[in-house]
Amino acid sequence: MNNYYYRSVQDEKGETIFIDKNGEVLSSVTYIAPIGSTPPITPAVQEQIKERRLQQEREKIRRNDKRKYTFVSSDRYNDISPESAGRLMYLCTYLRYDSNTLYRSRSKAMTKKEMQEVMYLPETTFRRFWKDVKDKYIFEDSEGNIRISSKFFSRGKMESEYSREWQKVYIQSMRELYRKTPIVKHRYLGYIFQVLPYINKSFNILCYNPLEDEFDKIQFLKLGDFADLCGLSNTQLSRIKDYYSEIKFKVDDHEEFFCAFVGTSGNLADENIYINPNILYNGDVFGAVRVLGGFCDNRKTAATF
Repeated sequence: MNNYYYRSVQDEKGETIFIDKNGEVLSSVTYIAPIGSTPPITPAVQEQIKERRLQQEREKIRRNDKRKYTFVSSDRYNDISPESAGRLMYLCTYLRYDSNTLYRSRSKAMTKKEMQEVMYLPETTFRRFWKDVKDKYIFEDSEGNIRISSKFFSRGKMESEYSREWQKVYIQSMRELYRKTPIVKHRYLGYIFQVLPYINKSFNILCYNPLEDEFDKIQFLKLGDFADLCGLSNTQLSRIKDYYSEIKFKVDDHEEFFCAFVGTSGNLADENIYINPNILYNGDVFGAVRVLGGFCDNRKTAATF
């Protein structure tokens, strides 16, 4: 057995770290070690390396993500119709920073009439929406301005941005998606927003263990399960998938799908569902975001892990 007090090793990013005989990482040391000795890294050190890399990835996301977003609570929103849920997620993009008031412009608070205008809904459809969400998620104050529930929506700094209770909805992409989606298909936007608690934080895939960050351990919520959760018929899976294939939005100079369906068995019920991270994503793995972009890019053919 080699005798040593400290040793230096390279972590997964090629950086040198110093480890003492108890497996603790030190920033700098004077050490003595036999030439060529390469004892294994302890589990404690591996965990420290993993945590340091995770912090680096989080900082990379903050530096690279210039998009504006609204925080949305990861609730089911199944006390309103799917159409209303989809429209509500669009409306929350008009939330002002550090306020629960909706603003049509930088300085003009939104009125009920203006809300109908930005939603592009006919009078009867808007009235149904208003009746569905009024005093649950949206409120009209004494001055006629529209406010949205701060219990479910927030724009501003959060103590823990990566909390499991919240998702980030990206403002520009969400508005683009809504405006490109026909009114009769708003429900298909809503079905996805009604399963927010099932979206995996790292991979944006529907599953039963949304905090799992190792892909091989994810318990997938497949298309058949999704249909059951949303009250849709399993005999209509092909039609459901076709509807989602028609829901696209522009990202830079190309179109992307709202959702991507991935499977290899040939059985529609067993296909996995990815949500485009340009619409919503609150994970902390920058590399996973790049991978997900490939699944939803209309110019590419999706692959499986």
